[in-house]
Formats: sequence, C-alpha cells, structure tokens
Amino acid sequence: MRFLLALVLTCCTGCVPAPQTNTPEYTVRIWQHLVDENHFAQAKKWSTPATQRWLDLMSELIGEGDTASVTHTVFEQLYCTTLDSVAYCIYKVREEREIIQDTFWLVRRPRGWLIDFREASIDMSDQWIQEIFPSVMPHPSDTTLD
Repeated sequence: MRFLLALVLTCCTGCVPAPQTNTPEYTVRIWQHLVDENHFAQAKKWSTPATQRWLDLMSELIGEGDTASVTHTVFEQLYCTTLDSVAYCIYKVREEREIIQDTFWLVRRPRGWLIDFREASIDMSDQWIQEIFPSVMPHPSDTTLD
C-alpha cells in the first residue's frame, strides 16, 4: 500500500511543470523580492548598469540588508511582452488602498533577462529624495548660506 501511494505521489509531482526561470516575469519577481528585502547587491546581478546605479543609491539611503524597512510587494497583475532582446512588463501593485500601475523594462543578455531602468525615467532629484527619505537630506529651509 505504501509503495502504491509513493508511486502515485511521484507520478503526480513529476507531472507539474517547473516554473520557467529565464523569463522577464521571473526576473521581475526575483528582482523585486531582493529590493523589498534590501538585498541591493544581489539585485544588481539582475540589473543593467543604469539600474545598478539606482540600487547603489538605495543602498546608501536605506542600507544593505536593513531589516527595519523590509517591504513585501504583491503584484496584483504582471503582464510581460517580449520583442527579441527587449521586454516590458506592465504591473499593478497595491499600496495601502491604492492600485499603482507602472512598467519594468528588461533587456536580454547572454546570462538572462536584466531589469533596465531607463535613465530618463529615474528621478534622483533632491526633491524626490526629500519626499521619499525626509530624514536623509536636510529640508531646504534648514540650510543656510554663509
């Protein structure tokens, strides 16, 4: 009886397809998980140089592996479209009570898909940093010129 049960379980588990790991969707999910956990150095392995610069900034502002600010992104929707060596993934996430929609761009390299932040879409202005991380930068009214 145990043999029969083991055989049935083996057959059933063997029929379940393994998740595809070389897809834009998989890359987005892995990258976002690493960023949520503040593992920016590991996320850089899934990133183009432009995205790596953004991750360096996040690491400086938040701290590599900082467990006090860990988040958990839940994708309400994630749809990826691929054209040759470029892909874009339109996603929706819930932030508090609001649904936010945005896009990840990816490029295919020999080692797989990489998140590709477009330089023009990265807002690293002082105003943006002040809004997101108010404790990191002094407010303009707090600074004086001598």
